[in-house]
Amino acid sequence: RVAVDTYIRDMSSEYTIQDQCSAEMSQEDLNELRSDLRLSTQVDYIDSLVISVHKDLAEYYAGAVHGNYGTGFYNIDRRTKTLLRESDYFVEDYAAQLTKILQRRLLIGYKVKTLEELEEKEGIYVSDIAPNDNFTIDEKGLTYYYNPYEIAPYAVGQVMIFVPHEALVGILRPNS
Repeated sequence: RVAVDTYIRDMSSEYTIQDQCSAEMSQEDLNELRSDLRLSTQVDYIDSLVISVHKDLAEYYAGAVHGNYGTGFYNIDRRTKTLLRESDYFVEDYAAQLTKILQRRLLIGYKVKTLEELEEKEGIYVSDIAPNDNFTIDEKGLTYYYNPYEIAPYAVGQVMIFVPHEALVGILRPNS
């Protein structure tokens, strides 16, 4: 309970103006300083082994050119009640192979032939594409989420890469 109260107090202080400051400002000035924070969570997938929880965050800070948003995931092992990470699913030294798989799936998703074409046409920074431990899991595969500015400019938005289980066979841990 203490942790939740501290979190609420800290977040509130970022999104509210102290009384002493507001007394010196006009209503118009105060309106320009409005900030916004929205947080929502939902269960995306559940089976006998895993629960995948989807968390959306949107924020706007006073005076910023635009807000920002993002999606994060918590994948929970139902047997151990622990958070699952990429390393729980994949064999050691999986990152290079998974990066190639993600790049191939991105080419398929955007219907382009080369990574250079993807960067030129879509504005996605090919050199930044790598496993980021931000994925949801379901019966068909994994979907990686890259939030604005992570691998592309804000204008591109979120980039999602679906990878079917079959594409991961060579790098999945046994029984994962």
